[in-house]
Amino acid sequence: MKKVLFVVDRMVLGGAEKVLVDIINNLPKSKYEITIFALFDGGELSNQIHNGVNRIIWFKKQYKGIYRVIKYMNPEKIYKDNIKEEYDIEISFKTGMPEKIVAASPNKNSLKIAWIHGDMTFQNYGLESHRTKKRQLDCYSKFNRIVFVSEKCVEGFKEVIGDLNIFSVIHNGVDLDKVRLLSNEQKDINYSSEKIIFSTISRLNYEKGIDRLIFAVEKLVKEKTLNFHIYIVGDGKLKKELQEMINENNLNNFITLLGAKRNPFKYISGSDAFILASRSEALCISVIESMALELPVISTKCGGVTEIIGDSEFGILVENSQDGIYDGLSQFIRKKLTLKETYAKKGLERSKDFSLYAMITKIEVLFENA
Repeated sequence: MKKVLFVVDRMVLGGAEKVLVDIINNLPKSKYEITIFALFDGGELSNQIHNGVNRIIWFKKQYKGIYRVIKYMNPEKIYKDNIKEEYDIEISFKTGMPEKIVAASPNKNSLKIAWIHGDMTFQNYGLESHRTKKRQLDCYSKFNRIVFVSEKCVEGFKEVIGDLNIFSVIHNGVDLDKVRLLSNEQKDINYSSEKIIFSTISRLNYEKGIDRLIFAVEKLVKEKTLNFHIYIVGDGKLKKELQEMINENNLNNFITLLGAKRNPFKYISGSDAFILASRSEALCISVIESMALELPVISTKCGGVTEIIGDSEFGILVENSQDGIYDGLSQFIRKKLTLKETYAKKGLERSKDFSLYAMITKIEVLFENA
């Protein structure tokens, strides 16, 4: 049995953390003994990991401003003070401090893996913790393998950091059966059968582009296109600002912020199409989940999404701009029946290429070569 260590910040309700939960819960328990080292205790997903996983917690609470302090702390000391066993495989599943800690491992025999979930050309998320590009490069040079969730992320890393020739791509996988099961739960709102219903699952931050979606809706309404409604599942630091935009432009009859939901799938189920307005994405699992529910997907050309839907082969790909989002919405409103027929079944078949089984199989191959 191989001992595997995952290092993360905190098990919050995020895309990378959701993927980690699926990985940990589906790796064969007979082959891998898994430990999570979390910098901070808690998080919405912390209780979704099976009981057989060992846990190490550095801080019981994530104090305000703590990152500005810990980025100056010695990662070798953090490792020595908290991690008392040796592992066959050590993985930083988030950028920044988790990478520094795994890179500081004194175990010369372990397979050290950095897992990259973002496009660094949009934002170099780990740079603040590393403090300089040179320190960041030095850190990555201590890993045996760097795993990316899309080819786009590989390209971004090469452009920003360089080509270290230790790269692998493992696309995020989705538990398709679980998504379908959860989508059948009764939701607490009724969608109007007289309107075209769009849905999305999104954190409410800048990179997700919800501000652009609101402006696109405003343009449609000004043109007297009124037979639609968009439901947005998710929360984030821009929620108040985005709601104020909706209020100020009198768009409450066309856009609803539903907030974070334990089961988002029942809210996208029953809609006519899924809309992704992001400025940047590594590999959006919500797109795959929507395709598994036979929803046509309208998405901006951002990051690894093109690796899922191709050049409008499995979904409607639009320019990464406010005008592009407007064009996608407008096109679907005008051609709903034709586009639903075209993309519902194609998307369903395509989603199977990003199954949880496919991801776990690739991860096992990576681990067994350790």
